[in-house]
Amino acid sequence: MRWGADGSHAVSSISNKAMIDASSLDESLGLLQQRIDQLQTTLTQQQRLATLGMVTSVIAHEFNNILTPMISYTQFALSDKADEALRQKALEKALSGAQRAAAISQSLLGFVRGDASTIAEVGKVLAETLSCLSRDLSKDGINLVQEVPADLAVAINAGQLQQVLMNLIVNARAAMLGKSGAKRLTVKAACIKHGKIVQVEVGDTGPGIPPEVLPHIFEPFFSTRQAGPTTPDDVLPRGGTGLGLTICQDLISAAGGTLSARSTPGEGATFTIELPLAPLPKA
Repeated sequence: MRWGADGSHAVSSISNKAMIDASSLDESLGLLQQRIDQLQTTLTQQQRLATLGMVTSVIAHEFNNILTPMISYTQFALSDKADEALRQKALEKALSGAQRAAAISQSLLGFVRGDASTIAEVGKVLAETLSCLSRDLSKDGINLVQEVPADLAVAINAGQLQQVLMNLIVNARAAMLGKSGAKRLTVKAACIKHGKIVQVEVGDTGPGIPPEVLPHIFEPFFSTRQAGPTTPDDVLPRGGTGLGLTICQDLISAAGGTLSARSTPGEGATFTIELPLAPLPKA
């Protein structure tokens, strides 16, 4: 092997080795990024299931409330076949209960599967979220106030927006359980910034978030919620993984939006979602 007087062969060999090492490093980094993306997708799906798990007891409770009168109405219809008016009313009530149960089941399946769309109608997603929760908030003494125009759509996957709203509403409900006085959950939406951005706010009248805690609520594994029910008759257990808000913020950020929070101790907390306005999907 011959060497140039200036050592050019050695320089060339080093350069080639460096190129091979750089290519190998790029390939390794690419594979690592793919793995990270896969893990993030899996984590998001698991958090979706964890959220659903949190409301399972609520769903079971509501299904029991639906099925019990359905059984009674059916028994009425079978017990006195001669009374056609009673039979008709009993069957109508049973049918109504079955349709309610079917609607809840459909919402749950949609929540678990997600949605491939990239545009979400805010009002429609909110309705699906409340249906998925199944329990009427008034049963917990919470007044629900909705101020969401019917013609607002945002640029995000509908299933992801539902996941975020579900987390925020479940958290708001948990914060107000056991609280004395008026309890109110407010969900409102409006266009801001010259009609380019849609702002969605989820606010509660719970105890609020302490100032020293507020800067950390979106950090992974940070949670102040205690395990166990808030009250003896509560049907939704408290406690969490500390990842719910983190993943919610990641989902909103990935769609080009922001998720932030503000709170006044003793007066409640408000979470604000801002996402790009999108055209309404074609019917």
